[in-house]
Parts: sequence; structure tokens; C-alpha cells
Amino acid sequence: MSRVCKKCNQEVPPGRCKVCQKEYSRLYAKRNPRQDYYKAYQRTEKRKAVAREYYQSDRFKSLYRERVKTDPLFALKCRLRSLLYHSIKGRFSLGTKAAKLLGADFETVQLHLISTAIKNYGKYFPNRKYHIDHIVPCSSASSCDELIPLQNYTNLQYLTPSDNLEKGHKLDWSINS
Repeated sequence: MSRVCKKCNQEVPPGRCKVCQKEYSRLYAKRNPRQDYYKAYQRTEKRKAVAREYYQSDRFKSLYRERVKTDPLFALKCRLRSLLYHSIKGRFSLGTKAAKLLGADFETVQLHLISTAIKNYGKYFPNRKYHIDHIVPCSSASSCDELIPLQNYTNLQYLTPSDNLEKGHKLDWSINS
């Protein structure tokens, strides 16, 4: 079921046209300079403390548990994220679930991640903090069968924390610096 957008005359799904909504948001941000204030607030220690408190609250934990019970794709994403995180931190061995999921041993994964840091930043800095990012985000998967191949080591890259947070779950993102 679809409709025709009145502004751009394109056939779109029900709701707002994404193209027109994006343009409206861009113009709104230009006309309303308070957006800069909100962006600055998001980076403050006070905001981080509020967020930390919320994520440790019983309300968040109960909502999280409920979503894990009712949404199988979300539950699988959480389990895979946890498995990969703990396996990489603990230097997994060849026969583990993580090695099968990643499709390589620890040294191969580490060399691949270092090569992505060199490709992205021109040099690998061992003392710099990096986030391990999925090039094609896990959020793009619409089923469990689509999610498993996204865990392969060739879909992972090192990004600095600020670049990773800026990228979010975008597919068409590139490093600006």
C-alpha cells in the first residue's frame, strides 16, 4: 500500500516521504539555532551522567528484558554482539563459536582490523582507543538469516569512537578528516 507525495510527486509508503522529511529537518535546523545548544548539551558530563543512570535503572532493564523475550531478531543481535565482544577481548581460539561466526582465527581478524585503521586514518595507532564497527550495520538485517553473514570479519572495521558515533547505522558514510 503506497501513496503519492504531494511535494515531490513520488510514490512512497504510508506516512511521511523520507526525502521531504529530510529536507524539512535540514531547513528547520537552519532556522532554529537552538539545535547547536542541544548538540552541545549531548556532549556534557551532566547528560552522560543522566544517561548512565537511566541505563542502570530497573525500568530500562525490564524494558530490555521484555524486548529480548518478544523480538527474536533483537535477541539474536544482543547475543551475537556479546559473543563477539567477549571473544575478542579474551582472544578466542580456532574451534569456538566466535571463530566460526567471524570466519577466521584471532590473528587474521586482528590484522584485518589494523588494515582497516590504516586505510581509514593512514596509520594504525596502537595506543588510540578504537571501536569495532560493522561496515554494513546489523540494523540493516530484517531477518536472522540476513544477520549471521554480517558478523563475518570482512564486515568489521576499526573506527575512532567519535567517528563510530557519527556513523551510527548509516550505510553511505565516509570519514571526513
